[in-house]
Amino acid sequence: MDDDLNETYYVQMYRNLEFGTIAFNSAGVAIFLALFISGSEVIVLNISYITLSLSFLALVMIFSAQKYLYKTIAIVRQFDLEFFSTPKDVLDYVNSYDEGERQANLEQSFRILFQLNQYVLPGLYFLIAIFSLLTGEIQLLAFLLVGAIHIYINVMQLPMIKHYFK
Repeated sequence: MDDDLNETYYVQMYRNLEFGTIAFNSAGVAIFLALFISGSEVIVLNISYITLSLSFLALVMIFSAQKYLYKTIAIVRQFDLEFFSTPKDVLDYVNSYDEGERQANLEQSFRILFQLNQYVLPGLYFLIAIFSLLTGEIQLLAFLLVGAIHIYINVMQLPMIKHYFK
């Protein structure tokens, strides 16, 4: 097999693995959201037991799919992730990337964190304030949740500062 074709397969394989990982993570978020919304409907409104059952079934299916995703990662990247990975496990996994991929991951993570901290969360404060004005009720829980996430993002920068600027 010539080197150009080998490089093409290499890039395609890793790209598809990353697309699959993103799709898996997005599906997991959607399933947890559906599970909590349907659970709230059952508890608060005492309706929609079928939706809760379907959400729970989807959760079981996503855990089954996670096993196959991790097997695929083990085959493609020669790295075994634990089923319930810790942040250290995932950091070791990211450190197994080649240098260019690790740099691209670092840059994208920085962009996401910066945009959350500077644009998305302040925008949510504004939207919650508008919603509060429209409904005539202060959305205290929403403000507290967004504020807690905003503070968390900023406070979690402290370990890096303590570690690298001793």
